[in-house]
Amino acid sequence: MKFVKYIFLSLFVISCDGDDPASSSSITCDADLAGNWILSASGNIDGGCEGDPPTSTSNTHSIILNDDCTFSTNAYSIIPDFNCADSTNSNSGYCSGSWISSSNEVIWVPDSTLEIMNMDISIYLNVVGGFTWNQDKTKLTQCLEGTQGIEENPIGSYNEYTKSEE
Repeated sequence: MKFVKYIFLSLFVISCDGDDPASSSSITCDADLAGNWILSASGNIDGGCEGDPPTSTSNTHSIILNDDCTFSTNAYSIIPDFNCADSTNSNSGYCSGSWISSSNEVIWVPDSTLEIMNMDISIYLNVVGGFTWNQDKTKLTQCLEGTQGIEENPIGSYNEYTKSEE
């Protein structure tokens, strides 16, 4: 019985060790990715993500990834009819937040979304998936698989950002 007590005590000590996973100190971001990113291509790919991606977009917005792992955008947010460039809207919490990078992916998430989901950004990266970057870190691409129509035809939702020289 003494042995079991030591096991539980060890597990308790280990589980209490370390930083709070929801704290900002757990967020890491690659400084090479910081800067202004312009949406350069977006659209759907018939047949799924294996098809040819779009090479342009009719949407114009940018994401600014800051050195301190925060971001801001002038894009439309996830809230319908809400433009982040409109400072009079009360939902501006969806236009800035945190970003995180792993060995080959980056994702930015509005703080309001993380609060609603009660989720740490690193978990969000693992669940949702991020944008992958090219070798010289000048392009970020993401394609999310889905289906369309009654027949559930495969479709890929593609977005590509290019790093601004400014």
